[in-house]
Amino acid sequence: MIVAVIDIGKTNAKVALVDLATLSEIALRRIANTPVRQAPYPHHDVEALWTFILNSLTDLNRERRIDAISITTHGATGVLVDAAGDRPQSRRAVLLAAEAISGGIRLGGHDADVSAILGAAVDRRRRQ
Repeated sequence: MIVAVIDIGKTNAKVALVDLATLSEIALRRIANTPVRQAPYPHHDVEALWTFILNSLTDLNRERRIDAISITTHGATGVLVDAAGDRPQSRRAVLLAAEAISGGIRLGGHDADVSAILGAAVDRRRRQ
């Protein structure tokens, strides 16, 4: 059985093929996962990552038939989306989303660090 492993890490995104019979990696595609540092907040280039994943899966499936897909990611990585699946377009929208995810951590109307809020939210969920 050949498994495609999608790994979105802090510095790189990878798609690897793993042969479960031999427990060996038989192919690998990699791209830098450099944050885009522009408004409304620093973020991963989701479109570039998606294109990379789709192209990698297509190319790798031509080399060896993929039987299954496994997905893993860096624990602090996430993408906020609204109900329509679009990314928030303002820093305030991101902060409101982070507040909602956190289970009630109040922002007090101040401009807060998004990663700190999300980190607090993850810590709170782990303790529950």
